[in-house]
Amino acid sequence: MYKFFYIFFLISCLTILSIYSQSEIPDSGVVIRSYKIDPVTMSSYETELDTSFETVFRYNPIEYQSFSNTFLGNSGQAAITNDFFNRKNNKAFFFSNALEMYMYNPFNISHFNTFKPFSEIKYLSSGNRDNSEQIISFLHTQNVNQDINIGLFYDLIASKGMYLDQNISANRINLYGSYIKDNYSFYSSLHYNGHKAQENGGLYDVPGFVYQEADALNYRMNLEDADSRYKNLNFFFTQKLNLSEIVNDSIIKTRLEKFSFYHTLNYDRRNRTYTDDISSIDSLNYYQDQFYLISDVFDSAFYQNLSNRFDLSLKLINESQDLRVYMKHEFKKFSFAHPNFVSYDMEGVMVDTVIRAYANDTYNDISLGGQLIGRMKTWSYTLDGQLFLTGYNIGDILTEANFVKSFPGKGEVSLNGKISSLNPSYFLNQYGSAHFVWDNDFRKTESTQIALCYSNAQKISARISVSLFNDFVFLDTLALPSQLEQELMVVGFFLDKTFKWGPFHHKHELLLQKSTHDAISLPLVSYANRSWLQGSLFQDNLKFQIGGELYYFTEYYGDAFMAATGSFYRQNDNKIGNYPFIKGFLNIKIKRLRASIQYTNALAGLIDANYFMAYRYPNFNSSLKFGLAWTFYD
Repeated sequence: MYKFFYIFFLISCLTILSIYSQSEIPDSGVVIRSYKIDPVTMSSYETELDTSFETVFRYNPIEYQSFSNTFLGNSGQAAITNDFFNRKNNKAFFFSNALEMYMYNPFNISHFNTFKPFSEIKYLSSGNRDNSEQIISFLHTQNVNQDINIGLFYDLIASKGMYLDQNISANRINLYGSYIKDNYSFYSSLHYNGHKAQENGGLYDVPGFVYQEADALNYRMNLEDADSRYKNLNFFFTQKLNLSEIVNDSIIKTRLEKFSFYHTLNYDRRNRTYTDDISSIDSLNYYQDQFYLISDVFDSAFYQNLSNRFDLSLKLINESQDLRVYMKHEFKKFSFAHPNFVSYDMEGVMVDTVIRAYANDTYNDISLGGQLIGRMKTWSYTLDGQLFLTGYNIGDILTEANFVKSFPGKGEVSLNGKISSLNPSYFLNQYGSAHFVWDNDFRKTESTQIALCYSNAQKISARISVSLFNDFVFLDTLALPSQLEQELMVVGFFLDKTFKWGPFHHKHELLLQKSTHDAISLPLVSYANRSWLQGSLFQDNLKFQIGGELYYFTEYYGDAFMAATGSFYRQNDNKIGNYPFIKGFLNIKIKRLRASIQYTNALAGLIDANYFMAYRYPNFNSSLKFGLAWTFYD
């Protein structure tokens, strides 16, 4: 309660300070543009920079990407979206799939071009000394001159969690730069993603928790001395050279970009380690196997990829069509520590033991691809195909087609289709560790995916998606890789609509999904509603939002989490869901300062504590959260 008054006092002081001392620089007067890199074409495209206060205070970073998620309870913990069609899976290093929603990469960060330096500082906090969560983020970008831009992103997540052995520390750093002048341009970025976590294995007694038989820190967890470490280093550089010609007419000279040459260099390095100390007299039996025959465990998996891609582009039909061909080379290295059973002679007696050994494999993957990108009046399209000729992915095929029909001033309709035949991840075929050992020879997974999307100026968007798989690979109820013999289909419908009635706003998100096999388990219905009253005071110097949020999903067998591999897997023991998550909030904005107070999981303690978003991992109890964000244009 005292913290609430401190927060309220701080906001009040900042409000007075900002109203009377901060000169306003209107957003409309600031020339700043943001860009992202398309992972298919390696070209830049313009995006919107969001400086509103409607979305800035999504407390957990995963909430920016999906309103419905499976995660382990506190910010920074392993998470995957429940929207199956938007899951971010790294097909080479599956150990990082549960962290992909947090990670910076060359295709989800923004590049900028601005006439004035731009900075944003954000601070979010909740809890007390025993269960505090803090998120700090910093963004700065500026142009060195009209052609060169540089910048820095930094995020820190530090969360102790509300339950035993749940501490998280995550650091994300991104340095980036761009150069655009005449016929030459490049975009470059350097990323570091670090993640340290205590792994508690989830609740030992789920029913006891649901009926609130003890305080939060008194519940027994399955693991009490386990940790994981994940590190990712990525360097990305893409450049473009236009080979143009000058066309003279009677009035002006026109530059036509007939040919363009692209080169993309990408280095990606990933490493995950897992340690624990499980006594031989342990009564929980969290792991079925302990292959090293000792209690101390150190597992390690490593992956690196150095790729070069070369594109040649030809402009057709007055530059409205872009025909490309490209070649890509990838040097891949996979390694992992695994138990090795050996025998040795000790004074004439053969002794069997287990030692740690390392498996290493390297591959040179060469692929060829082609693209056709074009626009005709209100239609645009992209066709892409890629075939792997050598390496681990030899014989893999990826094809994609995307068609967009625009209705100027009204909206657009898009149709996307993908067909692929891909080898499963190397580590799903081969892996060894203290608790898991497997050696598989899985067939290629064949998939066909179709998505029909619609959006308009009235803030409504909808999507119908269908995915069909043959030989789908998943982690079964023993957390082991398994391949389905039968066909698998997933169907989904997503609807997002915002209503405005005077000062009242309502945002509704609905997700319906169904899978034909329990290899993929999804809630049938996920729904979120955000309703608020928006207004202003002090001659529009102070803007505010006050309202609440509701999130709900139907009961289903939510995935469990395997600490040793950092992966979600299937379970058929207990269902989660059918619990209303309710949050109240107050947001204020004074010129370029934004502040927020939130009260989350408001029903905790009033009804049964069935607030799980992953099996055995409860969400936070009710808590008060506070946030500040400040932007600077100079």
